Amino acid sequence: MSSRNKILVLTQDAESKYNFEKLITSSPELKAAVGEEKIKYANFESFQEGKRQDKYDFVIMFTNEMTADDIEMSEEFYKHYSLAPVVSWVVATADDVSTIINSFNDKSHIEETADGAAGAVQRAIEWC
Repeated sequence: MSSRNKILVLTQDAESKYNFEKLITSSPELKAAVGEEKIKYANFESFQEGKRQDKYDFVIMFTNEMTADDIEMSEEFYKHYSLAPVVSWVVATADDVSTIINSFNDKSHIEETADGAAGAVQRAIEWC
């Protein structure tokens, strides 16, 4: 992965963003995977305010604490960013959300957090 890549991480809210940042700082493996990558963040609230991120190389949807119903309630937000050519979702269980994710973009990659969120995020970054 080039050090010029920009990762756009979508989180549900400020607390989810904090949890994502905490994952990076607490996991040496994940911190190494991120390396010099530039991370930008977006959440549903900023999207509703009309703030859109448009300069990124790939998107990671950090939704490990969300249900399919939560994702559906923010459908416009997730559909918008699912149009990116490279999208990876980090979810608790793919069985619960894969149908809706594939309806947004059937080429999306899905990582489950069964063995820990840090490992799932690391695999998502490596896949991208």
